[in-house]
Amino acid sequence: MAGVSDTSLRRADIRMGRMAMPHKGPRTPFLTRLRPDIKDALHQAARARGMTANDLIAELIIQHTGLDEDNQEVLAFRETA
Repeated sequence: MAGVSDTSLRRADIRMGRMAMPHKGPRTPFLTRLRPDIKDALHQAARARGMTANDLIAELIIQHTGLDEDNQEVLAFRETA
């Protein structure tokens, strides 16, 4: 946006309750298609744990593959209205 600084955009986000999420390190996109009921259950389970669906998927993969979970940072999920 011409004439608008990054700082003023960040301040506007903060005033509107949209804080930037901390960087969680390098990530690679992965697309999957889920039945609607599975997707709903995923989001419900993630919300119940206070995390994002993406972080829950990563946690489950870590648990089932034996990967080192110390390399996975989980950020608190903040519900939006």
